Amino acid sequence: MLKQCSLSDGSTVTVNLATIAYMMPDANGTLLMFVGGASISIREPYDGVSGTKADERIVGFGGG
Repeated sequence: MLKQCSLSDGSTVTVNLATIAYMMPDANGTLLMFVGGASISIREPYDGVSGTKADERIVGFGGG
């Protein structure tokens, strides 16, 4: 799945979500760490990118 995001300079980037190893909040939004070791910082807030908002925390099958 692809997601369009904004880099800190305002330019647009499209990310293949299957290549993300993990993500974490940073001072400017969210830091994406990729499987190969590369990383980028995007403007979007961590809660929105990670799906950890209170109403989106159900992960897996059979939620709800």
